[in-house]
Amino acid sequence: MWPDLKFGSIFHHAACPLEGGVAPKLIVVLGIRPEDGIALVALTTSQPPPDKITPGCHGRRGLFLCQKQKRDCFEVDTYIQLYRLGILTPKICHEWREHTKLIGALSLETTHAIKNCAAQTEDISPRHKALLGQGAPKPEKKKP
Repeated sequence: MWPDLKFGSIFHHAACPLEGGVAPKLIVVLGIRPEDGIALVALTTSQPPPDKITPGCHGRRGLFLCQKQKRDCFEVDTYIQLYRLGILTPKICHEWREHTKLIGALSLETTHAIKNCAAQTEDISPRHKALLGQGAPKPEKKKP
Protein backbone atom coordinates (compact mmCIF):
# COMPACT_ATOMS: atom_id res chain seq x y z
CA MET A 1 0.00 0.00 0.00
CA TRP A 2 1.06 3.58 -0.64
CA PRO A 3 1.94 5.07 2.79
CA ASP A 4 0.83 8.61 1.83
CA LEU A 5 -2.62 7.38 0.82
CA LYS A 6 -4.73 8.51 3.78
CA PHE A 7 -8.16 9.97 4.46
CA GLY A 8 -7.95 13.63 3.43
CA SER A 9 -4.65 13.39 1.51
CA ILE A 10 -4.35 15.71 -1.48
CA PHE A 11 -2.27 14.58 -4.43
CA HIS A 12 -1.18 16.42 -7.55
CA HIS A 13 -1.26 14.16 -10.59
CA ALA A 14 0.77 15.74 -13.38
CA ALA A 15 -0.87 13.68 -16.14
CA CYS A 16 -4.22 12.44 -14.86
CA PRO A 17 -6.01 10.34 -17.48
CA LEU A 18 -9.36 11.94 -18.29
CA GLU A 19 -11.98 11.68 -20.99
CA GLY A 20 -10.32 13.10 -24.08
CA GLY A 21 -6.73 13.16 -22.82
CA VAL A 22 -4.65 13.93 -19.77
CA ALA A 23 -4.41 16.99 -17.53
CA PRO A 24 -2.80 18.01 -14.26
CA LYS A 25 -5.30 17.46 -11.43
CA LEU A 26 -5.57 17.62 -7.66
CA ILE A 27 -7.09 14.46 -6.22
CA VAL A 28 -8.59 14.15 -2.71
CA VAL A 29 -8.82 10.85 -0.81
CA LEU A 30 -12.27 10.40 0.78
CA GLY A 31 -11.87 6.87 2.06
CA ILE A 32 -9.41 4.00 2.13
CA ARG A 33 -9.93 0.38 3.01
CA PRO A 34 -6.67 -0.55 4.74
CA GLU A 35 -7.05 -4.31 4.36
CA ASP A 36 -6.73 -4.17 0.56
CA GLY A 37 -5.52 -0.62 -0.16
CA ILE A 38 -8.56 0.37 -2.21
CA ALA A 39 -9.24 4.12 -2.00
CA LEU A 40 -12.13 6.38 -2.94
CA VAL A 41 -10.96 9.64 -4.54
CA ALA A 42 -12.52 12.78 -6.00
CA LEU A 43 -11.19 15.05 -8.71
CA THR A 44 -11.06 18.80 -8.18
CA THR A 45 -11.11 21.94 -10.27
CA SER A 46 -10.45 25.61 -9.67
CA GLN A 47 -12.84 26.54 -12.48
CA PRO A 48 -16.11 27.83 -10.98
CA PRO A 49 -19.45 26.63 -12.30
CA PRO A 50 -21.39 29.09 -14.51
CA ASP A 51 -23.54 30.22 -11.59
CA LYS A 52 -21.88 31.28 -8.36
CA ILE A 53 -22.14 28.99 -5.34
CA THR A 54 -21.40 29.55 -1.67
CA PRO A 55 -18.66 27.66 0.19
CA GLY A 56 -19.58 24.21 1.46
CA CYS A 57 -21.82 21.39 0.33
CA HIS A 58 -23.92 21.40 -2.82
CA GLY A 59 -24.92 17.73 -2.79
CA ARG A 60 -27.58 18.00 -5.47
CA ARG A 61 -24.96 19.41 -7.83
CA GLY A 62 -22.24 17.01 -6.73
CA LEU A 63 -19.93 19.84 -5.64
CA PHE A 64 -18.21 20.97 -2.47
CA LEU A 65 -16.54 24.37 -2.52
CA CYS A 66 -13.42 24.64 -0.37
CA GLN A 67 -12.25 28.18 0.06
CA LYS A 68 -8.60 29.08 -0.22
CA GLN A 69 -7.17 28.23 3.21
CA LYS A 70 -3.71 27.22 4.36
CA ARG A 71 -5.14 24.60 6.73
CA ASP A 72 -6.63 22.79 3.72
CA CYS A 73 -3.63 23.21 1.36
CA PHE A 74 -5.57 25.01 -1.36
CA GLU A 75 -3.99 28.12 -2.85
CA VAL A 76 -7.23 29.06 -4.64
CA ASP A 77 -10.93 28.31 -4.12
CA THR A 78 -11.30 24.67 -5.13
CA TYR A 79 -14.36 22.68 -6.18
CA ILE A 80 -14.40 19.03 -5.13
CA GLN A 81 -16.21 17.25 -7.96
CA LEU A 82 -18.30 14.67 -6.12
CA TYR A 83 -19.84 13.59 -9.41
CA ARG A 84 -16.31 12.48 -10.43
CA LEU A 85 -15.53 9.91 -7.74
CA GLY A 86 -13.21 7.09 -8.60
CA ILE A 87 -11.59 4.01 -7.14
CA LEU A 88 -7.83 3.68 -6.79
CA THR A 89 -6.56 0.14 -6.58
CA PRO A 90 -3.03 -0.78 -5.51
CA LYS A 91 -2.23 -1.49 -9.19
CA ILE A 92 -3.36 2.00 -10.27
CA CYS A 93 -1.44 3.56 -7.36
CA HIS A 94 1.70 1.77 -8.48
CA GLU A 95 1.24 3.05 -12.04
CA TRP A 96 0.49 6.60 -10.88
CA ARG A 97 3.37 7.03 -8.43
CA GLU A 98 5.80 8.49 -10.95
CA HIS A 99 3.26 11.20 -11.96
CA THR A 100 1.76 11.87 -8.53
CA LYS A 101 3.02 13.87 -5.57
CA LEU A 102 1.52 14.36 -2.12
CA ILE A 103 0.97 18.07 -1.57
CA GLY A 104 -0.70 17.92 1.84
CA ALA A 105 -3.91 17.01 3.58
CA LEU A 106 -7.25 18.60 4.24
CA SER A 107 -8.16 19.33 7.83
CA LEU A 108 -10.10 16.49 9.42
CA GLU A 109 -13.12 18.78 9.78
CA THR A 110 -13.12 19.66 6.07
CA THR A 111 -12.58 16.06 4.95
CA HIS A 112 -15.52 14.84 7.05
CA ALA A 113 -17.69 17.66 5.65
CA ILE A 114 -16.81 16.61 2.09
CA LYS A 115 -17.43 12.94 2.93
CA ASN A 116 -20.86 13.79 4.38
CA CYS A 117 -21.67 15.90 1.33
CA ALA A 118 -20.72 13.06 -1.02
CA ALA A 119 -23.09 10.76 0.86
CA GLN A 120 -25.92 13.21 0.05
CA THR A 121 -25.37 13.19 -3.70
CA GLU A 122 -28.16 11.54 -5.63
CA ASP A 123 -26.07 9.38 -7.94
CA ILE A 124 -23.42 7.97 -5.61
CA SER A 125 -22.98 4.26 -6.24
CA PRO A 126 -23.32 1.74 -3.39
CA ARG A 127 -19.65 0.78 -3.87
CA HIS A 128 -18.50 4.39 -3.50
CA LYS A 129 -20.81 5.00 -0.54
CA ALA A 130 -19.37 1.95 1.25
CA LEU A 131 -15.84 3.37 0.91
CA LEU A 132 -16.71 6.89 2.09
CA GLY A 133 -14.85 7.68 5.29
CA GLN A 134 -13.19 4.29 5.66
CA GLY A 135 -9.83 4.61 7.37
CA ALA A 136 -10.83 8.02 8.76
CA PRO A 137 -10.00 9.13 12.25
CA LYS A 138 -13.06 10.23 14.16
CA PRO A 139 -13.67 13.99 14.14
CA GLU A 140 -12.82 15.72 17.39
CA LYS A 141 -15.78 16.85 19.45
CA LYS A 142 -15.91 20.57 19.97
CA LYS A 143 -15.55 21.65 23.56
CA PRO A 144 -18.45 23.72 24.94
